Amino acid sequence: MWPKGAPEVGRRGDREPLRGSGSPDSRVRGREHEDRARSGRRNRVRRAGRARFPGGATALLAASSAVVGGLSYGCALLMAHLLPPAEYTAFGAAQSLLTAVGVGIGALVPLPLARAVRENPAGSDLRRDGIAFAVLVSVLAGVVGAVVAAVTATTFAAPGTALLVGAAAFAVACTAPGWGWLQGEGRFHVYAGASVAEVALRLGCSLLLVGIGAGGPLVAYALGALAAVGFSTRYLRPDLGLRLGVRRLGVLREAGRWRETGGVAAVQLVVAGLLCADSVLVAALDAGAGGYQAVAALAKAPVFVATAAVVVNFPSLRGNSAAAGSALRSFARLAVPCALLLAVLPAGPLLPERYAASAGLLPWLALACLGYGAVSVLAVVLLAARWRARVALALTGAAVLVGTGLAGGWHLAGTRGVAVGGAAGSAVAALVALLLAAPLLRRAPAPLPRPARDGRIRLLHLGFEDPAAPGAGGGSVRTHEVNRRLVARGHEVTVLTTRFPGCADRTQDGVRYVHIGPFAGRTRLSRFLGYAMALPREARRRDCDLVVEDFCAPVSSLAAPRWTGRPTIGVVQWLNAREKAREYRVPVHWVERYGVRSHRRLVAVSRGIAERLVALNPDVLVRVVANGVAQGAFEVTAPRSADVVFVGRLEIAQKGLDLLLRSWALARHRVPGSLVLAGSGPDEARVRALVAELGLADRVRFVGWVSGEEKFRLMAGARVVAVPSRYETFGIVALEALATGTPVAAFDIPCLREIVPEQAGELAPSFDVAAYADVLARVDGRCDGGDEARKRFAGRYRWDGLAVEQERVYLDAVANGSGRTG
Repeated sequence: MWPKGAPEVGRRGDREPLRGSGSPDSRVRGREHEDRARSGRRNRVRRAGRARFPGGATALLAASSAVVGGLSYGCALLMAHLLPPAEYTAFGAAQSLLTAVGVGIGALVPLPLARAVRENPAGSDLRRDGIAFAVLVSVLAGVVGAVVAAVTATTFAAPGTALLVGAAAFAVACTAPGWGWLQGEGRFHVYAGASVAEVALRLGCSLLLVGIGAGGPLVAYALGALAAVGFSTRYLRPDLGLRLGVRRLGVLREAGRWRETGGVAAVQLVVAGLLCADSVLVAALDAGAGGYQAVAALAKAPVFVATAAVVVNFPSLRGNSAAAGSALRSFARLAVPCALLLAVLPAGPLLPERYAASAGLLPWLALACLGYGAVSVLAVVLLAARWRARVALALTGAAVLVGTGLAGGWHLAGTRGVAVGGAAGSAVAALVALLLAAPLLRRAPAPLPRPARDGRIRLLHLGFEDPAAPGAGGGSVRTHEVNRRLVARGHEVTVLTTRFPGCADRTQDGVRYVHIGPFAGRTRLSRFLGYAMALPREARRRDCDLVVEDFCAPVSSLAAPRWTGRPTIGVVQWLNAREKAREYRVPVHWVERYGVRSHRRLVAVSRGIAERLVALNPDVLVRVVANGVAQGAFEVTAPRSADVVFVGRLEIAQKGLDLLLRSWALARHRVPGSLVLAGSGPDEARVRALVAELGLADRVRFVGWVSGEEKFRLMAGARVVAVPSRYETFGIVALEALATGTPVAAFDIPCLREIVPEQAGELAPSFDVAAYADVLARVDGRCDGGDEARKRFAGRYRWDGLAVEQERVYLDAVANGSGRTG
């Protein structure tokens, strides 16, 4: 859920003190107390700088929001397991309605109240006016919200349940003044604790009352909100006193208070209405669609938490086009990875078995939520610029498009059609809003880099993988081998790379590695998401002559030329998003296509990849600069064994380890040695399980990750090196094996076909397990006498010469500036 009244943290200089502008009484009171208020404000600002906006407040609020979101998800999922489908359908729709009420009132009340509390001393009339306004608006808005929510709920629930929805909506509205006061006073530890306690209480009461059906969790919702009201009243009471009389009603006539955040609240209320429309529609038309509500509970919350940051910083957006563009980029960095994560989330195991079939709706609902969030951000940006006609057009267009999508989707395909139609409508609505806001988002072009002097350039390399990271692949090896030779030739190279546990910025062989991203990088997904979020800002703030983007999984390119603002060239060592799309069931290959079309110059590591790049983007200029082999591979010696060796990442989908093990099960009786698996990776547990399943435990050895001389010695002593990949962009392991003199057994796929000629090994028909077993049994480097021929072939791929080729491409890109497209 969107947290109630998104907190204001540490932003004071860009805001004016809150004063009433409509009532003569308020102006008189302001003059009477001006001196005392000014003195009090000075003291309060000094105290706030020391205590109320501590450095850890943002982290505390982020942590509490994560806990609140987790508890809310837990409650929704528990109810999915405990309530009958019809009851859960009603509860899910009711929860969406309550979210809409909370979002609208949360934008209208806490923000101005927080300012009034922060800027005025305790006991002053200005502060009490602000609190009176907040309380009165909360009550009035709560009444309206309760009536609207209850009436809407009658379309999908019994009258008694609809009344409970209205009561809960009123209780949620009444919590807003307390949250605003705590924000203004800077008591973020109390705010965070109270937020978590409210949701925890709601979860506990929901479990106790679930026996009475959908009404039980709704009663729990109201009880949690009332507990929060009671808790916050003890803080409000000294300022509130007994002075909420008739005279205080005059604050409702002060137009300045309504103008301050009324527009933001209206925008958020419209967007929240769009957010809950699909749940209400499904509940009204299909009482058994509990699966839809369960998946919707997972899909919708995180992106709206990201949008809250823009609402909080609304005052800083006024008249500031740079801030407007920054707000949208910040939203994109948070929301796009979040939506991608939701789209690939394996929701099936989290849902009751009766709802498991609805897990396929999650990508569509995640896309819909991304569209709603984008509309919200863009409408707030337009509102800050006072382009009210465009705000109205954006919101009206969103309502029409989303409504049409939902209605048309239901008519064509029922519940699934609602998800697809909502996603389509929200995506088009976001595009319309983007076009309306485009004049505000144009940035001044970044300064052009200085021309290269004496042939020396400064390179900023966007390299997803650090070669020092556990399980790093051949792509990071190539990046480092080329870059360290460029440094030796006088160039400056900085690599922006991902975080991983234990990482530290360093300079290695003259190449500077800088780790970026908000997460610790314990998993590949968190590394990618953190990297993608931080990369645009980090890249633009560093001066350089040329940006080099390494393509990486799962999307290949992040379309770097469109946001770097300087000459940019791509190095394509990975172009397999279509395979990942089939694996994850998410259309990441669309992102790849967009990224390739963003570039004008690319370096491909093989002819096959170059041909695919030109097919995707006929206007691109592609140079082929292959991968290379370290000199140590040619120099190492080891006695030959009868073992078949695999070296690489333990990953089934790309590396084909399942095919290798099934082939080995057929070939082991014809080969005297063992199968040696050297490496680590995400599928190690699955590989070990498959070894046990096939009865190969006595003929398969896991030796862990190897590198450097140890890796080359293992290859040199093998009977054959197995490269059973389903797809590769180059296949550096195969080339390294040839450099040690050992033959290669691989499948006949395009990139390996280029580096495993007839005298270097043998290629089996693609993915034919029986044929590959024959190759493993037939190829034997111990007796074929082809070591020197294999080494001569691999000698064409030495790093020194390849680095010179790539240097020429870089110098040409800087000289012509044709790497720039954005």
